[in-house]
Amino acid sequence: MSLPSNFIKVTVEKVVYGDVVVFVLTSEVIIVAEALHTFVVWPRHLVRAIDFTLYLCTNTNRIIYHIYITF
Repeated sequence: MSLPSNFIKVTVEKVVYGDVVVFVLTSEVIIVAEALHTFVVWPRHLVRAIDFTLYLCTNTNRIIYHIYITF
Protein backbone atom coordinates (compact mmCIF):
# COMPACT_ATOMS: atom_id res chain seq x y z
CA MET A 1 0.00 0.00 0.00
CA SER A 2 1.46 3.36 -0.95
CA LEU A 3 0.80 6.42 1.15
CA PRO A 4 -0.63 9.66 -0.20
CA SER A 5 2.08 12.34 -0.31
CA ASN A 6 0.42 14.30 2.49
CA PHE A 7 0.73 11.39 4.99
CA ILE A 8 3.71 9.80 6.70
CA LYS A 9 4.18 6.47 8.50
CA VAL A 10 5.24 6.97 12.13
CA THR A 11 5.83 4.72 15.10
CA VAL A 12 4.29 5.60 18.45
CA GLU A 13 6.83 5.35 21.28
CA LYS A 14 5.12 7.53 23.90
CA VAL A 15 1.46 8.42 24.33
CA VAL A 16 0.41 11.69 25.96
CA TYR A 17 -3.22 11.96 24.81
CA GLY A 18 -4.36 8.36 24.41
CA ASP A 19 -7.99 9.05 23.60
CA VAL A 20 -7.22 10.84 20.31
CA VAL A 21 -8.63 9.04 17.26
CA VAL A 22 -5.99 8.14 14.66
CA PHE A 23 -6.45 9.53 11.16
CA VAL A 24 -6.39 6.17 9.38
CA LEU A 25 -8.27 3.52 11.35
CA THR A 26 -7.32 -0.15 11.25
CA SER A 27 -8.93 -3.20 12.76
CA GLU A 28 -6.38 -3.04 15.61
CA VAL A 29 -5.94 0.71 16.14
CA ILE A 30 -8.66 3.30 16.58
CA ILE A 31 -7.20 5.58 19.26
CA VAL A 32 -3.59 6.60 19.87
CA ALA A 33 -3.36 4.58 23.12
CA GLU A 34 -3.83 1.41 21.05
CA ALA A 35 -0.98 2.44 18.72
CA LEU A 36 1.82 2.28 21.29
CA HIS A 37 4.89 0.56 19.73
CA THR A 38 3.16 0.16 16.36
CA PHE A 39 3.12 2.11 13.10
CA VAL A 40 0.33 4.49 12.17
CA VAL A 41 -0.29 6.86 9.28
CA TRP A 42 -0.44 10.53 10.25
CA PRO A 43 -0.86 13.76 8.25
CA ARG A 44 2.56 15.07 7.32
CA HIS A 45 1.70 18.68 8.25
CA LEU A 46 0.99 17.60 11.85
CA VAL A 47 4.38 15.91 12.34
CA ARG A 48 7.36 17.97 13.45
CA ALA A 49 10.80 16.46 13.94
CA ILE A 50 12.45 17.42 17.22
CA ASP A 51 15.53 15.18 16.90
CA PHE A 52 16.75 12.47 14.56
CA THR A 53 19.42 9.82 14.21
CA LEU A 54 20.69 8.17 11.04
CA TYR A 55 21.23 4.41 10.84
CA LEU A 56 22.61 2.24 8.06
CA CYS A 57 20.62 -0.94 7.54
CA THR A 58 23.28 -3.55 6.78
CA ASN A 59 20.81 -5.91 5.08
CA THR A 60 19.77 -3.40 2.43
CA ASN A 61 22.53 -0.73 2.60
CA ARG A 62 19.79 1.86 2.99
CA ILE A 63 19.90 4.78 5.42
CA ILE A 64 17.12 4.71 8.00
CA TYR A 65 16.05 7.85 9.82
CA HIS A 66 14.94 7.43 13.42
CA ILE A 67 12.99 10.61 14.01
CA TYR A 68 11.61 11.77 17.35
CA ILE A 69 8.45 13.69 16.62
CA THR A 70 5.83 15.77 18.28
CA PHE A 71 2.32 16.45 17.11
